[in-house]
Amino acid sequence: MLVGARVPGAPRLFDAVLAGLGQCAVITRAVIRVRPAPPEVRLLHLLYAELATFATDARTVARDGRFDTVQGLVVPSPAGRWAYLLEATISSSRTDAELLGGLRDIRSQAAITPMPFGAHATRLDATVAA
Repeated sequence: MLVGARVPGAPRLFDAVLAGLGQCAVITRAVIRVRPAPPEVRLLHLLYAELATFATDARTVARDGRFDTVQGLVVPSPAGRWAYLLEATISSSRTDAELLGGLRDIRSQAAITPMPFGAHATRLDATVAA
């Protein structure tokens, strides 16, 4: 039985088998820490033309923790090629300058959209249902 930090190496082992879809282990119990949902979040879409630049910025924001959530997507670009989208959310009152500082996205394509948390949490429901 794998029980959190009580087993040496357990957190690393858990992370390694988490994406195994039940082939490596079965999670029989979990403790999830929750916090109150904020009333509003800002959803940021940052577009990149080059994979290397995107990957560098993705590592930066994952490491420094400036956003609450971060994900990366490969999307078609208007030029008929592929582009790289960093999607992030933040619920704090940090300024856009603080959040975007040091990032090398195509700034003219950056979009920051404030939205109620409920709208953000359910924004993919129709896509998932389809």
